[in-house]
Amino acid sequence: MSSQSLDALFSDLGLPPEIVAGFIAILPTLVGRRRTEHELNRELLEDLHLSPLLDVPNTPQHQNLSSDPSSPLQSISNLEAVRMLFCNPTQFRQMTMLTITEFFLLHDALHESIASVRPEHDAPHPHSHPMPTRLNTIEQLLLWIVYLEEVGVKGISWVFGLLPTNTLHRYVDHVTRCVNSALQDELRWPSAELRECLYGYFSICDTAVAVLDGTHCEIEEPTYDSRRYYSGYKHMTSQNYLVHVNVLGIVLKVEGPFPGRRNDRADYNVSEVAQHPEQFLSPGERILADGGFVGGHPLLVPIHSTIIQKETDKKRKAMMLEINEELKDNRLMVEDVFSWLKARAKRLDFRYGRERGRQSEEFFAACSLHNFVRRERIKVALCKPKA
Repeated sequence: MSSQSLDALFSDLGLPPEIVAGFIAILPTLVGRRRTEHELNRELLEDLHLSPLLDVPNTPQHQNLSSDPSSPLQSISNLEAVRMLFCNPTQFRQMTMLTITEFFLLHDALHESIASVRPEHDAPHPHSHPMPTRLNTIEQLLLWIVYLEEVGVKGISWVFGLLPTNTLHRYVDHVTRCVNSALQDELRWPSAELRECLYGYFSICDTAVAVLDGTHCEIEEPTYDSRRYYSGYKHMTSQNYLVHVNVLGIVLKVEGPFPGRRNDRADYNVSEVAQHPEQFLSPGERILADGGFVGGHPLLVPIHSTIIQKETDKKRKAMMLEINEELKDNRLMVEDVFSWLKARAKRLDFRYGRERGRQSEEFFAACSLHNFVRRERIKVALCKPKA
């Protein structure tokens, strides 16, 4: 792969050409000393004029510093539990699956949107006053991230000041809308030039540009038309989302939600990609998928087992099995992305107790969050100095 192709491939990350040109040389030799998370956090916080944050020791005898009105942590939060969380980068990462650096980068992208007036969408009349808020933008974003990662809400309400459940949900819905609005460009289909740069990265097909799969998220049984949402395959009431990812583990497009009763191919047939393939794929380009999408172009799916069983030539049969195994290996990236998504948003991996429309909003927001973090980590990996 030439440096020009790499430059085009990573152009959407905003990386300088000289960094991209050295991509192949950097990764194999990246064995020297790396900056610690503490150093990365300090660099970012100095730019944000919040560098004293990391100077507060995380020892029992110094924990009372966070309650001092003059403490720099007061600029972060007035909540004791939140301040203590920011004092401990390790615990912060365990709870949020983000470094403090990544959190503030995300907050910088969402700050203006979160700080905007939060309307009361459930108001009985159109002249109600805007909903007041007592949590600052950092607290609201942190609440949203913890909410996605945690299944219960009682502990979250306690951490953020004994919030009533309906108030907590209002904060969550507000930040979800902000993420879907401010980070909408994170979910974008690559141009023809960028897709061409992806040629050759999947061994099964030189012109494969993405991997497609569906994932079911469980919901409460609807009070009407419940049969449409019951998946006999998953044995649960669910909504199905079709997700396209590229070789870098970045989500390119999400379609749905679709009622859980139908199979993946039926959902794909009514999807935007299937209805208008010329808008997403150039001639000859393919999308990798599993056996649930059997049905033809432009999807590349495994050879059906009945065809393999009918084959009498041992060499051809062995070749068919090898092709299926290679396709399975090529498809592992989409399975990894689903694991990452539902690890960061565990709420999507359990029965969703609210209305199903809220679940789809949170699913799209979780994908945007995944892409934001994924791109930032690719930048860090590429920009780290050689030994």
